[in-house]
Amino acid sequence: MSNTNNVTSSTDTVVNSKCRHIRYFVLNLVLSVLGYSIAVQAIAGNAQNSALPDATMAAYHTDQYVWNKMVEAFQIKTQNPMNLDWELWATTDYAYSDSCNAVEWPTEDLPPNALNSPKLVTILDASNNTPENFVTTQFAILTLNFANPYYEELRTNKPMFDYIQENELYNQDAVYAMAKAGKINFPQDSMMIKAQWIPMDTVEPAQADLYYTKVIDGYDAVAGIDEHTGLDGADSGEKLMGLVGFHLVTHELPNWVWSTFEFTGNPGLCDHIGCKDKFGAIPAYVPSNDDVNQGYPQIKTSPELLALFAQFGIPDKFKNYRLKGSQTEYTTNTGVPTRLGNSILEANLVRTSSCISCHARATLNNNSDGRENLDMFTTEQSLVNFTPDTSKSTLGFHPITFVGSPIPGDYLGADSDGNVNEDSIFFPTDFMWQLAQDPTPCDSSATVQAEI
Repeated sequence: MSNTNNVTSSTDTVVNSKCRHIRYFVLNLVLSVLGYSIAVQAIAGNAQNSALPDATMAAYHTDQYVWNKMVEAFQIKTQNPMNLDWELWATTDYAYSDSCNAVEWPTEDLPPNALNSPKLVTILDASNNTPENFVTTQFAILTLNFANPYYEELRTNKPMFDYIQENELYNQDAVYAMAKAGKINFPQDSMMIKAQWIPMDTVEPAQADLYYTKVIDGYDAVAGIDEHTGLDGADSGEKLMGLVGFHLVTHELPNWVWSTFEFTGNPGLCDHIGCKDKFGAIPAYVPSNDDVNQGYPQIKTSPELLALFAQFGIPDKFKNYRLKGSQTEYTTNTGVPTRLGNSILEANLVRTSSCISCHARATLNNNSDGRENLDMFTTEQSLVNFTPDTSKSTLGFHPITFVGSPIPGDYLGADSDGNVNEDSIFFPTDFMWQLAQDPTPCDSSATVQAEI
């Protein structure tokens, strides 16, 4: 009897063990199927989003939208030497190079300075970063305060370039006339990219292979040369440079869509305002950090973004770049000002940087002393000139920029007594600082349209 019970007990144990294994197997199978289903749904959801009109994508799935635009612009256009599509767009230097006549879209048949390949880009001016030289609309003198130089360029796609040439917006008189009439409105498919590069001989060897690089012939735009026509001895020579960051801006929405990307190894990548990318990054949100320049190695590229790169043939090096954030509104739904800034392009401004708020101040008036822009930064009382530990922060001016919704009274151009006249009113240039600052009047003014 005892032996029978032992056999029964042993048999029950074997059966129970097998049942447990079967249950575990079924459970794992269910979980695997569920996980696969979730993954398929996520990919299907992204594919469904991609089928939406661009304006809907821009408004409701902004991070995915700007990555879609990024891969369109960063496809390989020519192989030897390799050029990406946007690298063959017109620079703003070229777009506004003749204040009296339109210029042609750059092609291989035009002079090298028109195509700018190898690129002519600007070394930002650290030497003039002094209180005496500070101007509240001179952005360039603020962003380079490092031991190593950064080179900068701004390029526009063909719809944006054609709009400038067809409306004679290379002539400041035409810009003012259209701005005053409230008729500057770039095409919906306009896009521009502002990029910064660093010489690779200043990069840490361990990170050198991670950058997207180009051989670039740079020049110093503050050396007194004519930046539109030649180098004149200020040529910095051909250098291998790495892309450290870029802004990508489109006009898909009335107030434009603003986004900024950075090299993943930038030590200040998410400093002060954090990083947010709901489409391309894992994790999607990295909190802000005021203990600056610590690096953010934990951010990974999402499978959805890798699939997008593969679809468009994007160079592998761009797996090492992150979307820091995108912006379409002045404030959140609770009225808090939104912020967006690049740790390289807005190095000293990130704490209070807002692309949309800053560009809303791109304006011209018709002051008797010469046309002026609204201040890009708040009053000079907000400036701080100091030299901290370079391992912890950036040098030089740290001004406060405008954030949140535009201030209606600023555009009236009132003097200290509150007096306003028509010529002192600031008229917006469709968020474009390039229109507010780059064009100059044509000597003859003959090309200005008689009627707007």
